Amino acid sequence: MIDINSAADTVIVLDFETTGLSPDYGDCAIEIGAVKLVNGELVDRFQQLMNPHKRISAFIENYTGITNEMIPFNVMQKLSRTSKNAASGFLARESDNF
Repeated sequence: MIDINSAADTVIVLDFETTGLSPDYGDCAIEIGAVKLVNGELVDRFQQLMNPHKRISAFIENYTGITNEMIPFNVMQKLSRTSKNAASGFLARESDNF
């Protein structure tokens, strides 16, 4: 077992829920979670659902508890072409703030 205090003072642990086992076969992330540990103490956490741009299978819904209805829709798919051009620059620039 790794002693996290000797390896680093700060550690971020990531966890993904996905539509399957391999991105090489088109599987996508549907949720990311992270915790930040400083000197072994939990100091922050993050969780976000992600749009895989395809339906989640019934197996994955049952396995993860994440349903198609829970996934945020893609705003850019709903915008008109003119709105997309105007909005895409702002979305790209502000994406770090999401």
